[in-house]
Amino acid sequence: MKYISLLLMSFLLVTNHYAQEEAVEGVEAAETPEMIAEDPVTPEETMTPEEQAAADEKAAADIAAAAEMETKKLEQWAETMQYGISDQRLATVKRIRIDKSTNALALLEESFPEDGSSTVKEEIIYTFIDMEHSGNTPFWDTLFANEKNLIVLQRAAYAVELMDIPVAPSVFTALSNNMADPKAMRFNASAVQALGKLKAPEALPMITELATNITNHQDLRSASVVALGMYQDETLIPLLQGFLTNTIESRIIRRYAALAIGRTENPIAITILSPIATDEQEEQTVRLNSIAGLGYVGDEELLPILEQLTKSDNTAIRTESIKSLGRMKAVGAQDILEYKAFNDPEAIVRREAKKALQEMDVDVDALEQERKDNR
Repeated sequence: MKYISLLLMSFLLVTNHYAQEEAVEGVEAAETPEMIAEDPVTPEETMTPEEQAAADEKAAADIAAAAEMETKKLEQWAETMQYGISDQRLATVKRIRIDKSTNALALLEESFPEDGSSTVKEEIIYTFIDMEHSGNTPFWDTLFANEKNLIVLQRAAYAVELMDIPVAPSVFTALSNNMADPKAMRFNASAVQALGKLKAPEALPMITELATNITNHQDLRSASVVALGMYQDETLIPLLQGFLTNTIESRIIRRYAALAIGRTENPIAITILSPIATDEQEEQTVRLNSIAGLGYVGDEELLPILEQLTKSDNTAIRTESIKSLGRMKAVGAQDILEYKAFNDPEAIVRREAKKALQEMDVDVDALEQERKDNR
């Protein structure tokens, strides 16, 4: 196939380029007295011209062999994606993801439109997400224009949200076309959040209406409420606060309103969410999302509040507080996170504390070894 030949040619050219650079650097080092003085070459390390030529020949042969193996693998995958049954195609996509084979991503983009299996298409999208491959805009535009399977569309909308793929008009068109279909609710909810993440101005009136209309399905309303927060527009905070403080509003909407206020990343959120996060009389899911929302704001003044919450006897409250500290990369909370990572009685808390430390680039394995050595 043409793209495989191009990939091989590119692979060989880049490899040859770096090989030449390394050779030149070697000559420079040999001819520079200062560098010889810093890093002398012993007689045992010196190669004769014949030995150097043999080593270069072997290196070139190894590169060619690796390139040939990669080409054969790509050819086999391409053949399977074209002629294999769905189970074989699915296995191929999974193998590409496991191998982190970036050279095969173009193959998946090429295969996607013609593949008749929604399961394979879902797996391709998962692979793009896992390998952080946002691809090219036309691929996603075509997907949203032509795909009929609602689950595949939902996965694609999730990918757009996660990777900030700039295809808001295409997502908005697909949302508009499916809005009247009750079976499309899950896709519509994912599309709304993707549009919120992209801050699509054309979608804001529709999303506001979806959030405020109490006759809409609460999953769609919840997604719309969160999407409003993602716009990070301060003028929308009073609307979101109204959802949160309205005691006759459903618990689910209040819960997601708390998260949405945090997603604005506006300091005003601290004043709104802190009292709810610390109120032991408040409904727990609303408290948890208030704590999660504070993590998105990420202000240092939150450290005392969140640190205090990590001492709660309530496991869920401790866990969510630690997640927020990790989201904030709160270096000032490292001591308490280290304690929780190795001493909290609950495994889920210990696990999340270790994740939070890793978010701050702390070597958790080294910490654990140090603690063992000090016993």
